[in-house]
Amino acid sequence: MKRMISFVPLLAFFLCLTALANERPNVVIILADDMGYCDVGVYGCEDIETVNIDRLAAEGVRFTSGYSSHPYCSPMRAALMAGRYQHRFGYERNIAYDQHNEVMGLPQSEETVASRMQKAGYTTGGIGKWHLGAAAPFQPNSRGFDFFYGFRGGGHRYFDVDLNTRLREGYYAALERNGQPEPLDGYLTTALTDEAIGFIESNQDKPFFLYLAYNAPHGPLEAPDKIETMYQGIEDVKRRTYAAMVHALDDEVGRVVDTLNNLGLRKNTIVYFLSDNGGPEHANSSENGLLRGGKGEVYEGGIRVPFIVSWPGRIPKGSVNDSPVMSIDVMRTSLELAGAPIDAKLEGVNLMPYLDGSNASDPHEALFWRMENGKDYAVRSGPWKMTKARDQKGVQLYNVEEDIGESRDLASLRPEVMSRLTALYGSWNAKNIAPFFPGYRDYHARMKEVYASISAPVLEDEDAIVPNHLVELAWAYAIDIEKPPPLEDHGGKYSLPDTPLTFDRNQILGRDPETKQLSASPADWYPGDHPPMPDVVAHGAFDRNVIACALCHYPNGKGKAENANPAGMPKEYLVQQLLDMQNDVRKSAEPRKKNYQTMIDIAKGMTPEEIEASAEYFASMPWSRWIDVRETKTVPKTYFRGGLHIPHEGVKAGMEPIGKRIVETPVDPLGTELMRNPRAGFIAYVPEGSIAKGEALVRSGGGKTLQCAICHGEHLNGIGTVPGIASRSPSYMARQLNDIKQGTRAGTMAALMKPVVENLTSEDILNIVAYTASLQVPESEN
Repeated sequence: MKRMISFVPLLAFFLCLTALANERPNVVIILADDMGYCDVGVYGCEDIETVNIDRLAAEGVRFTSGYSSHPYCSPMRAALMAGRYQHRFGYERNIAYDQHNEVMGLPQSEETVASRMQKAGYTTGGIGKWHLGAAAPFQPNSRGFDFFYGFRGGGHRYFDVDLNTRLREGYYAALERNGQPEPLDGYLTTALTDEAIGFIESNQDKPFFLYLAYNAPHGPLEAPDKIETMYQGIEDVKRRTYAAMVHALDDEVGRVVDTLNNLGLRKNTIVYFLSDNGGPEHANSSENGLLRGGKGEVYEGGIRVPFIVSWPGRIPKGSVNDSPVMSIDVMRTSLELAGAPIDAKLEGVNLMPYLDGSNASDPHEALFWRMENGKDYAVRSGPWKMTKARDQKGVQLYNVEEDIGESRDLASLRPEVMSRLTALYGSWNAKNIAPFFPGYRDYHARMKEVYASISAPVLEDEDAIVPNHLVELAWAYAIDIEKPPPLEDHGGKYSLPDTPLTFDRNQILGRDPETKQLSASPADWYPGDHPPMPDVVAHGAFDRNVIACALCHYPNGKGKAENANPAGMPKEYLVQQLLDMQNDVRKSAEPRKKNYQTMIDIAKGMTPEEIEASAEYFASMPWSRWIDVRETKTVPKTYFRGGLHIPHEGVKAGMEPIGKRIVETPVDPLGTELMRNPRAGFIAYVPEGSIAKGEALVRSGGGKTLQCAICHGEHLNGIGTVPGIASRSPSYMARQLNDIKQGTRAGTMAALMKPVVENLTSEDILNIVAYTASLQVPESEN
């Protein structure tokens, strides 16, 4: 049957083919999300302006029987990326957003279309919604994309990134550029287009493959006010916002095509436009017209989508084709045009002979769909469609050319058709496997049960001294609620080397009543042990409330137990931490730790030059072992003074159970407390067995988190701007992880770390930091 309804005369068209035959085209795939079949002008929409998508159709072929391989998001994208039916590798459910789960995602066994295009010499760009696994192994840059900008979850807010909000399916997650988190400035649909245009401009002189996966008009329904006002005549509030979202999407499609035109690339770029599935009419007021059903169903409303292919000079303008085609055909066509590797695993059909009019037959003998391991399925061959749907008993048969609304079941009238389609489906289905992961709702329900079984109980007393959500943090500190007695005046007992200056304990540890200086004594008692310090490190700037860095972090950068150990940290990392404090995106979740606010005040008082100088100094200091980690059942009783936990002496001295705590005490309490001795160090007491448990989590993730070596290096000594964590203070590390887990940080590093720690219990954190602190620093790092 000849399916091409209308096309221009082909003589001039075929003359163009010879000139372009040896020129490989650029490929741009534009994917909409949850767009209704009838929400584009050329598909019958009357209340939404889609002039740019309509222009694509006017410049190419519009398929009226174009299908998605699945009636919802993630499985369809899996098939698109793999270039074959997703059922072949057990991917027919929407995946949960879990950055710790290295099973749920597009399997590593599936070579992506992007990777194949790379092998063909194409530069590959992925922009927008990924939804094929949130853990590191599935990150787009690891799956064949030279460039990625977007988000890994199943959806995203259009105006917001909010890292203090539970990420759920990633809707508030930071956007990412090649794996690094970024904020969102403006409207997401526009931001994605900006990146697409940048990618095209940067690669205009070489063949490129661009996968531009908008999340519009998927919920939440959010549109720019200036566009939504254009649709005030639509009474349905949801439809009004949806219309504005589609209009905004159409505007951005226009910007992409205009960029191709302006750069002279349009005639050598094939552009596809389609939706990932049919519209969920009840959820976003999309419109599927006469089609039955919607997203999540194997009826036509769930799988038939707007499907346009445009390539001026190679595809006749304004053509309409009713041949059934599927989304995986887009990838097969692109691979063959690019001369990319093709193997027996790949499916789909090269559409070019059907697009240019040289082949008027149907590209496929049959198309297939399956949900939930066969609870729902469908097969279409020619005009006939056999459907098994959960809302109906038995199997139905429809002639969708005559009955597009699937209202007349002909199964009992055409047994010979039923028999043929049943055989076709059986042959196809025999090559499929069962789903290998649960659906996202089931997954989250199961994980909630798991976490509930392993989490410590939370106090319900609203008058508790420690806020309810912080009760687990108490184990991280050795806090004596009794204040130590005031220090005696020792009358100049301690001398500054090579000077006549002497200081008593009160002068060393106290604040000057006039200058508010933390210490009347110098910060540096051992100037020969390190290079000269910048003024801000040695003396601070007390007129701006900037206390000398060396008072708490010591001249060698080793730091007190619960303060940062900045020695050997990357300069860029240290600068970023201070800037985060300046910008109020790094705070403490623990109200008892007042030094956090002190550090915020210090950072806000520092000039950019002082931040650079202090970061450069500490980054230049070598890091060596500073903590002696000891597993034990009991620990010395301690009191807190001068930022240190100091063992009691006299009648209060003794031992007590360690419980689930970390207790760090200085090896030389007097020298460390008074003269910040850089040659001493600390003993960290941790519970028995915690180091081995921590190693299991750090090295394998234990199903809860990512392996630390992914970011911090094989020996946990850091990679690039990522800091080293080996042999660092466990108390300090525990505080950082708890702060991130509680959501009191929104800086760049916090965005990376949030998914790493959000599933960890307090005991997990204790075990992890006990292990990392116990590690030796290799000699090459000293």
